[in-house]
Amino acid sequence: MGRTFTKAALVFAVFCACIAGMFLLQSPATASTEINIRRLVQEAPDFSLYGNAQGIVWLKEYHYTLLADGSMQTDVTWAILVKETIDESWQNWSLIVPEGGNISIEKAEVYDPASAMLLTKADITTTESEGRTFYRVKFPARDEVLWVLSYRITSPRKLGVDGYVKTGISLPQWEQKITVDVPSGSSFTWLSSENEAPSLEKKMGRDRYEWHIVNRPVWRDTSLLSSFEPFIAFSLQQGKIPFYKLLQSTEDVVVPEAPDSVISMGRGANRVKAGEDIIQFVKNHPSFQDKAAHNVVRSKIPSDGPWSEWEKALILCKWLPLAGWQVNLKWITPTEITEETPITRGLLLKPVVEANIPGGGRVYFDVEQGLSLGETPPSLWGNRVYGLVNKEIVSDVIQGGGAADHRLSLRWDLDLEESGFLVGKLSFFVRNGWTGLFFSGKTPTLEEAASVLSSCTGLQLDSSKGEIKQLKYGFEIRFPVRMLGAITGSEGHQMLVKLPVFVPACLRELSSVRPPYSLRFPFAVEAEYELSLPSSMNVLTLPSTSDRDMGKVKYYEDMTYRKKKHVIRGSARVVVSSDRIDGALASALNESLRRFADFNAKTLALRAK
Repeated sequence: MGRTFTKAALVFAVFCACIAGMFLLQSPATASTEINIRRLVQEAPDFSLYGNAQGIVWLKEYHYTLLADGSMQTDVTWAILVKETIDESWQNWSLIVPEGGNISIEKAEVYDPASAMLLTKADITTTESEGRTFYRVKFPARDEVLWVLSYRITSPRKLGVDGYVKTGISLPQWEQKITVDVPSGSSFTWLSSENEAPSLEKKMGRDRYEWHIVNRPVWRDTSLLSSFEPFIAFSLQQGKIPFYKLLQSTEDVVVPEAPDSVISMGRGANRVKAGEDIIQFVKNHPSFQDKAAHNVVRSKIPSDGPWSEWEKALILCKWLPLAGWQVNLKWITPTEITEETPITRGLLLKPVVEANIPGGGRVYFDVEQGLSLGETPPSLWGNRVYGLVNKEIVSDVIQGGGAADHRLSLRWDLDLEESGFLVGKLSFFVRNGWTGLFFSGKTPTLEEAASVLSSCTGLQLDSSKGEIKQLKYGFEIRFPVRMLGAITGSEGHQMLVKLPVFVPACLRELSSVRPPYSLRFPFAVEAEYELSLPSSMNVLTLPSTSDRDMGKVKYYEDMTYRKKKHVIRGSARVVVSSDRIDGALASALNESLRRFADFNAKTLALRAK
């Protein structure tokens, strides 16, 4: 645990550092910003502000510093107000010491948020695995307490400062501070996914850049935009040359030689099966037990012991050619790399293997998800990837089908009762790319399905009464519904029926995005219903409908009354056949989405016979 300097000692230490000309050199005793617990208690909100949140990040603070010896120091502080029911992933922290560096944990404590009194300390354990040191911090599960974790990371041989900080996470965040200290006049470059600019303070031979973000809600990966969680990236290096060096460093990783069993697999007559066997061999090799180590990449991967998921991708790129496969290592990035982009390792979000399968065409896959031979997983569609091919930087956007492949449909089958209630079922069809957007490509639980549908329709659904049916490229999700859907006249002779609503938030978001922008995938979204009317009512008139063909964006709607069955059928559909949206397409898309929302607002006038 870290010690606390007196104020006078701290001032004296800073003064001595300035006199000595040691740029930004700090004592290990001041590793992390001293947390003012009482200030947080007074200023930060309680759970009443964030509804059903199981935790609130009162403070998240990152402080990056370039030391005199060229190493980079990162001081990290988290203060989280938690409920006892918070997800275990927040209760258990894993900190991995960088190669050649170190980590010191300054504070891992639990406080009473009312009195700011220390209650207890978290458990800290240290383990060694394949030459890497892991610190594990386990906080006790208690209701409405404040967890505080503060630690320092020293990364050697950086000769610069760079970083990648996620500003949107699975918990609401009250206050975030990101501070970067660099030598005065340095060529500092930053990139914010949400255009949040830092303040700049020049003082004592250094430039201090600081982001201060307040009241950031929970981030959920349910956007149609081809982007990732909100982030801030920064570096003293920018552009294609340092990015080339970053990619080359991954190519230079020393991979173990293929064992005899793998070499034998590669000699199989069936090249497709041979490659699949090698993939299965690598996937089945032991992984690090600690999930936080999934992105560890050692400079020399050992043949024995566990491999990280990222290391397995690098190994496959070296071993699959034994089966006659042509492969390239590619990396998903959160942004397009230009000459102005700050270059930091955090831009490499995930490795993917680009494979040309003998007789099977080109596919992309990642080791964590596996491979369906001949098909690229929907979760990768729309992602931009970079890699080195013949010593040149090559970029590509992973394609994955057209609008018809990515259909999102909601169908209402309803009976209108004379009381004005609508009773029946809704069927939600989620296909291909939408499965990745809503459910991360996994089979959802009924609770997850109910949550998604509730956010799209505004209805509260009983998850215990739903059902999920697996389709070839997605899911069909069904729930029974009962809702008040009509206003009746004073004597019951007239009804005004309000159609059910279906407006996913990811569609509403697009109208506020400035073009040009990219979508994860082309798509079609449709709402349709069949409404059976009570025998005592007649249809006065149907709302008007219209179609619009705007090239790569099309809108269709239809409404009919079938007198014999006494049924009204209606549908609205938006089809977007391009994943790249410029100014003209954005206008067409906005108009189509407005019409789609208006269709949801249509009403039906009925009169008693």
